[in-house]
Amino acid sequence: MKQANRWMEAKMWRQRGSSFMDVLIALSILGILGTVFLSGIWTSTRASAQAEEMVTMDNLARAQMEYVKSYPFQDNRIYPLVSTQGSPGAISVPSGYSIAVNAQSYYDGTLQQIDVVITHGAKTRA
Repeated sequence: MKQANRWMEAKMWRQRGSSFMDVLIALSILGILGTVFLSGIWTSTRASAQAEEMVTMDNLARAQMEYVKSYPFQDNRIYPLVSTQGSPGAISVPSGYSIAVNAQSYYDGTLQQIDVVITHGAKTRA
């Protein structure tokens, strides 16, 4: 038993530091964890930008609908855009965004469907 203890002590004494393989494995694990972390940050940044774009498009559509609701009902009316300069309640539309309004009458002009389409780059929200 004493001989086994001496042998273990001698072996432990010879292993003073980390071997090259230990360092290489630790660096590999650290690299993998770093890649996963940076990938998560990149994904959340893209998701945040997309959410901000959708909120801007939604707010523009709501502002345009409120602006259209302020006008009296007329058959086949062409409604002005909320971004028309000089009009009451005009708002500034961020660059790259565009608004389109289409009004269509049904049932002898007693019912109207109003479509508001917001476009930003290749993305469209109706």
